[in-house]
Amino acid sequence: MDPGMTPVPGATGTGSHESRPVRAAASYPRTMGDFDEATSLDDLARGLRELRAANGSPSFGQIATLIGQLREARGDSKWIPLPGRVTVYDAFRDGRRRLDPTLVADIVTVLGRPDLVEPLRAAHARLVRGDAGVGASTRPSLNVVALEPTTTRVIGRDEELADLAARTLNEIAPHSSRARDAVGPPAVVVLTGMPGVGKSALARALARKVAHRLARPVVLEVALRTASGDSDREPLPPHEVAQGIGAALRRHAGDDEVHGIVVLDDVPSDESLAAIAARLPGDTTLIATSRRRIRWEGAIAHHVVPPLSLPRAVSLIEDLVGPHVAEEGEEADRAALDALAHRCGGLPLAITVLAGQAARRPGWFLSDHVRRLDTIEIGLVPAIDDSYLTLPGSHRQVLSFLAQHPGRLTSCQVKVSFAATMEPDQTVSVLESLERDNLLSQDGDGRYDLHDAVRVAAANRALDEVPVSAHAERVARLARSLITRYSLAWERASQGLASPPARVPERDDVPPPDTTLDVSDVPEDAAGALEWMRSHVEVAVTTSQIAADMDLPDEVSGSMVALIPFLYSEERFSDAYLVAATAATHGRPANRLQHRYQQARFARLTGRFDEARRLLQAIMNEPGPTPSWLAIERGNLEALAGSVDESIRVFEGVLAEHPEPGEARTAALEGVVQVYVAAARCEDAVAAAQEVAEHPFLDTSLAGRLLSIDFHALALSELEQPRAAERKARDAIVFGTKHGLDRLRVMATAHLATILNAQSKPRRALEIATGAFREALEKEDPAITVFAGCALADSILASQGDPALAERALDEVREALALVGHDAFEPDYRFARADLALALKDTDAARRHLDRARGLLHGRQDRLNEVRLRLHSGLLERALGNTDAAQRIWQGLLEDSVGTPLQRTEARTLLDTLVTARGA
Repeated sequence: MDPGMTPVPGATGTGSHESRPVRAAASYPRTMGDFDEATSLDDLARGLRELRAANGSPSFGQIATLIGQLREARGDSKWIPLPGRVTVYDAFRDGRRRLDPTLVADIVTVLGRPDLVEPLRAAHARLVRGDAGVGASTRPSLNVVALEPTTTRVIGRDEELADLAARTLNEIAPHSSRARDAVGPPAVVVLTGMPGVGKSALARALARKVAHRLARPVVLEVALRTASGDSDREPLPPHEVAQGIGAALRRHAGDDEVHGIVVLDDVPSDESLAAIAARLPGDTTLIATSRRRIRWEGAIAHHVVPPLSLPRAVSLIEDLVGPHVAEEGEEADRAALDALAHRCGGLPLAITVLAGQAARRPGWFLSDHVRRLDTIEIGLVPAIDDSYLTLPGSHRQVLSFLAQHPGRLTSCQVKVSFAATMEPDQTVSVLESLERDNLLSQDGDGRYDLHDAVRVAAANRALDEVPVSAHAERVARLARSLITRYSLAWERASQGLASPPARVPERDDVPPPDTTLDVSDVPEDAAGALEWMRSHVEVAVTTSQIAADMDLPDEVSGSMVALIPFLYSEERFSDAYLVAATAATHGRPANRLQHRYQQARFARLTGRFDEARRLLQAIMNEPGPTPSWLAIERGNLEALAGSVDESIRVFEGVLAEHPEPGEARTAALEGVVQVYVAAARCEDAVAAAQEVAEHPFLDTSLAGRLLSIDFHALALSELEQPRAAERKARDAIVFGTKHGLDRLRVMATAHLATILNAQSKPRRALEIATGAFREALEKEDPAITVFAGCALADSILASQGDPALAERALDEVREALALVGHDAFEPDYRFARADLALALKDTDAARRHLDRARGLLHGRQDRLNEVRLRLHSGLLERALGNTDAAQRIWQGLLEDSVGTPLQRTEARTLLDTLVTARGA
């Protein structure tokens, strides 16, 4: 949700409008005399809001700027700090214990009403002296309101409401074996949740739904209104609350026996709930709400009320805001509804506030409200601001830090960040307190998370309250801790790998890990260390980004060096690109060259070919010889970008420079195996793969070794060595399984299906391809989905299966291709689509797909696919009845001696079918 809506008068709490009078707009102070009637500081705040609205609702930032200009023109002391937009906003909100009279006077002055300065000062002085009957710090009074026991629907809470009602009725219904009597404890339901989430509305709906099923119910709502936290407001003593409830029940019951259902709103603590419940009759049902995680032993339910889901938030906005807006068009309105739902954070209170604002702006489009929320300054949920402002300083610091960090931190990580200012036990206590206040939630994996609305409000406050230097110091501590832990974890995890980890050239050139830190949380065994890195990668990657924002080059470079080996081995290429690109621009200047190499490497792996080529060229233009690892990266880039001949030239240059076994030669061999297959040089591919296999301990990466085995299998298949090809493909699958290379294992499985199809074993291929495709979809991996989906479609058609199944698979492939980021894999999809079109006798579609494939292959030197195109073109001509044209295509392929042995055999077989058909 966007930070910032001004509170709507009458909508600044979570209480019901049914139980609280709403002051009419016409009675807000408008002239000098009206402030004489003010009875609380809230009345002064209402007056400021009305004055701001009358001036076109300038932003609080604009008002703060105008105040700064006013004070400068007035010659005020430069040592007096100027108010920020948050400070200005505070003057406009309800519930203030005090107001700065000088600030208020300046606000009304810059809003064009200097004539109101003196009346405001006089009213403020009177209220502070206590002359008014009611002040902001008045002790709260008990407010008991009777609610009609009618059914009530709460939008988006139907399932929660039904479940809670069923559990409550099961406990209290007269036929229940556990029916309560007047001397036992009452039945208690506890609803907790963050401010504005709709606890009170759900509680009232639950009370009415339960009452509707009882014979003689009396439903009461008691608004304690003390949990909002003003420190100088004492909660009512529990005995006074219980006495007030008892008196109200007796008043409504008369001489009849009734079942009392009491909604107890905003209970401040476990102790308050226990003390009140202990004084109520046992035949009472108590539904308690709280912003804190209060508990009652033996409660029917302790239910945490979550924010609304996006669809339900949209539905509520349609109901509440829709009547006040004009229609812009179905598509525009739908997009605006979604945008508003996101900005309201799923909080019913935020949506209610939005509805009030829409009612004051009749005829606006929904999109107008979206733009308004994007430009104003203060949070849309004043209740959250209230909660934040009443927190102790240490709590605000921790909440602000968590709000400004996009990752979900563990307790250990928060303790590390605050080690300079808080003892570990104090940090834990603060986290627990914030969780009880429903400002934080702890996920099942032990990490702390914030609702978007809380995050925005706290982060917005932090801009004014937390010095950048203090935030940077905490980020630096966290980053150094993660660098140390990842370095150690990778060292331990790599011991369980069959080959050494991928080398990062600059590992020895950045500040070493901090060996003084306690790293006992990092498991000592290889498997445990690897799992630890997987579970903390979200925080590690996001921390590197924040370190860049804080201008911490040592931490940025250190993060890249510590993370890249793990991210590469796990094939988290998008994360690796983000970390490397950040280091290239914000890391240590001494390491920029190596950082740019890593950026180029992962730009290639994420389909950013032009960027990768530009970066590599810039590095090669640096003085001195070109390192072998840079040439290998260039070869890999040209292969994926489609420049097959250039890729081979680069790889063969490295092989010529490194004739003896070593890392550089092995890396070049692993790369050139794949390109040789694309160039239809399958004998060379087999030779290169065999050399890699002869030196297994010189692998530069496990992924490179698996790819070498996988493409060795494809080369053997193209050389018409089916049994050897199948064995090698299964070797690749076993290798991927053993070393956890799931992504490449699935690709090797898809290739096995392709090899089996080439052997005319479509049913076995179909079974294998189905499993590979299912895994690819589950992993949401677009590149592997392309390979597996095409293999599945080929297997379905080869086994004479249902073309509709092949079409569904290829539809998934089409969606995946849009996510890959480049078109290197698209020819496979076009050939599969052409096959499907020919099976359906749709020659126009087949021609379109083959024309697209022809355009993709132009200039790539991908001879394997060029021959596939000629084979398919002959099939299209045959389907069109042009058998002579088909014969010329296939005969020309044989005469040109192009393609692999398998492809030439296919051409001969197709020619034989033509001869047989003519003879028939």
